[in-house]
Amino acid sequence: MATRERGVAKRRGSVARGVGATVKPVRAVAISGGDGAESEALLDWPARLAVPVQFFSMESLPYIDEHRTRVGASPERTWDAVVRLARGRLARPAPVAFAALWRLEPASGFAVAEETAPRHLALRGRHRFSRYELAFDVAPSPDGVTLSARTSAVFPGIAGRAYRALVIGSGGHRIIVSRMLAQIARSAERAL
Repeated sequence: MATRERGVAKRRGSVARGVGATVKPVRAVAISGGDGAESEALLDWPARLAVPVQFFSMESLPYIDEHRTRVGASPERTWDAVVRLARGRLARPAPVAFAALWRLEPASGFAVAEETAPRHLALRGRHRFSRYELAFDVAPSPDGVTLSARTSAVFPGIAGRAYRALVIGSGGHRIIVSRMLAQIARSAERAL
């Protein structure tokens, strides 16, 4: 029942997570985790919005921050815009030398860790200074949609603490995430 086509999972329902999760599968995909073990995830969402799927360790990472914005579009259009960002800019591999120097896993910096279409998408990655997660949540509201981006990360060692001060402490992370949310909102609102 496990299938994989060109490294992209085809979806039709929602992700089943954890032991005993019950979702009627239409299609399953074999997924190789960061430790080389294979697991099976049940996925569902239109194939045109397929996102490459790779799970990393599901360790709990410390909360860093959360940013929110209102989107004047439907939850479905907002979800489509989130997936386009995940498939586009956030899925592009970094140059080989940079990825090797920073020990990026995956080479793009992000891989899908959790997905519950059309409400939640969590991306995970790691490099030599940090292990991190960026989770997008789409929640209907009376005046459109509330889109949030929550960051969790761990910064081990002295080099990790210095990196955190440089990225988080400088406000650079806040600016980048705010711009990402604005890009998603514009994309969803243009699709109207």
